[in-house]
Formats: sequence, C-alpha cells, structure tokens
Amino acid sequence: MGVHDVAVEVATYMASYYDACREGRPLTRATTLNPSLAAAGRQAADVVLEARGRKVTVLGDVEVYAKDIGPGNRGRNISLEAKRERVRPPLVCNTTDTPWKLFERDPGTNNVLIDAPCVVEDQKERGLLWYLPGAGVAAHNDVMVRSLMGLGPTLEKSILKDDRKEQRPSSFLFKDAQECKISPRGTINFSPAWYGQSNPRGPVPSWVSDQADTLSIHSGILCLVHPPQFYGGLHSQATIGRLTECRKALAEWPSVFDAMAIFSNRETLYH
Repeated sequence: MGVHDVAVEVATYMASYYDACREGRPLTRATTLNPSLAAAGRQAADVVLEARGRKVTVLGDVEVYAKDIGPGNRGRNISLEAKRERVRPPLVCNTTDTPWKLFERDPGTNNVLIDAPCVVEDQKERGLLWYLPGAGVAAHNDVMVRSLMGLGPTLEKSILKDDRKEQRPSSFLFKDAQECKISPRGTINFSPAWYGQSNPRGPVPSWVSDQADTLSIHSGILCLVHPPQFYGGLHSQATIGRLTECRKALAEWPSVFDAMAIFSNRETLYH
C-alpha cells in the first residue's frame, strides 16, 4: 500500500477497534498494518475513548461568541486580537459542571490544570476541543522533533521582523534563535496541492515522509471524533487526485487533512 492508503487503513482499523471497545466485544477485524503502527492506533483510540467520558463545559454559547467576534477575524492581527479580547474575553470553564477532582490546580493562580484526556464543550454541548494527552507514541514524537532540523532554513525564512499586523509569522511571538536548541523556530504550511509538497527536491516532502505514521494516527483520531470531516477529507482528496500535477504528491500524502501547519518555538495568543 502507498502511504495515503496506509493512512486510510489506519483510520479504518482504529474505528473498528474503537467500536469494539465501546460495545464490549472482541476485535475481529484483521489488518495488514505493521504491528507497531497498529498498536499505536489502538493506544490513540483508547485515549479518545477516555476523553469521551470526561467532558469539560465552558460558560457561553459558541455561536453567539463567534457572532460577536464578527466575520473575517482570522486571529492573525495582534492589535485586533487585543481589542477583541477586551470586548469578548476568553471562554472560561464552569466549575459546577466539571469533575475538577480529576485535575490539579496551579498553586500560584489557583487555575485548574487540565492534564487528562477530555472533551471541551459549550453550554449547548457543542464540541469545541478534544484534548488528548498520551495519544501520541513517544518514538513518533521524537522523530517529529528531530526531523524539524532539516526544515531549519525554510522555517527561519518565514519569520517577519516585529510585524504586529500579521501575527502568525511575527518575530514578536517567536523565541530568539539562540534559545532554540532542540528544534528551529518558524512556521510553514504543507499540502499536496501546494508547491512546497509538490517539489520533490525540497525539504518538505522529506519531512512529510518522516511523519507518515504520526499523521496516519491523526487521521484515525479524526475518524473517531468527527467522522463527517474525515470522509469529507477523503472526498476532497479524491477531487484533488483528478489533477495530474497533484496526483503523485497526493499518493505520498499520509493524511486525510488537506493541509497542515507547523508552528515551532512560538507563543500562541488567546483567540
């Protein structure tokens, strides 16, 4: 199987395992996956299953919140973000509806530190976030960090000097280069339909290839937490695959996500 086909097989296998666990029956579906990759898929599915049983509620209606913020706000303008935050502060958790005994508190601020798998919902039970610590395999994480070094020059070129209007690549939010000992700083986008991935001589295809197992697991997680989006991604990629210039890159694309982004050594503001 090609790496794209492997990603789909991982997701299908994870869904079968997940359903079997929820229904309390043995897994009968066979798979041709590498045993270590299949085990990683089961580990991620176990974490998703744990998170589904632990819900955290935030105060507010996310649709009303989004309407108040207004259209066209991409969270990339630092000054605008500060103004928005004054009008609409970040959503906060409802301490009466959350099993806080499962979480610790920061002794300095008394804020709750959520360090266990959970689902964050608004007051109308709309899913906002799946928090899944432990879903990744340590070996995969190590490969991801180490392989970033090959993208160092590309990442560094993405940073703009103290740009306060375009938050994403602004040096204002990145660590100083001399502080980045383990991985370089910068941001970069990936997609089988963009030039970075389609250029076989560039560093991007190599990085994507190195992350094949990790990205396959991410696809499987999406299949569990949001099946319509997973199958929508497959449909979108089938459409992209009709374009001759994208066909080879898509076959080597190990994910049902159409695009992804790296943010390395950067602070993320409230948005």
